[in-house]
Amino acid sequence: SHSDATEAAMPASLAFHGLAAGNVFSSGLQYQLAPGVQAHADISQRSWVNHPARLIDSELGATYNSGRYSVGLSVGASEAPQRTALPRVLPGVAPGVDGLSGFDRSEQLNAHGRVALDGSTGIDLGASVGRIRLMPGNLLGIDTLDQKALSFGVDSGPLSGTLVGRTMQPL
Repeated sequence: SHSDATEAAMPASLAFHGLAAGNVFSSGLQYQLAPGVQAHADISQRSWVNHPARLIDSELGATYNSGRYSVGLSVGASEAPQRTALPRVLPGVAPGVDGLSGFDRSEQLNAHGRVALDGSTGIDLGASVGRIRLMPGNLLGIDTLDQKALSFGVDSGPLSGTLVGRTMQPL
């Protein structure tokens, strides 16, 4: 089953993630604004074991929960403050954030909804639009990518699954 904290959070599958063999530090705050209305703020930092790169993620959002239905909006950002190519962690795995070793920063707007079908089963829908900025001189030869993502998830008791579709194209 989903707790209020789980329902308040935006789907992490829509955010960009760096594959990090190292440390992850995160902190978050949730605040009940009114009955059924919750705000949240989250920040995290990922670092690699043998590389000086860091990735900082932040998100600010709100969720309305009526019990059976919930809907939320958030804005998020990610940044690699060192302005250095992100490392390849495992052989054959694309380096950086979603394969973008020249990742500099990104911003996105996220929306998430959930319909509870019963006490332990639900359907989740999510969408995200945003921009990805790459470092100058990256291998793609472009500065900015436009990204869009949709997600569809189903959960029943301890089992859950989510499909995420994402497009990225030069701006």
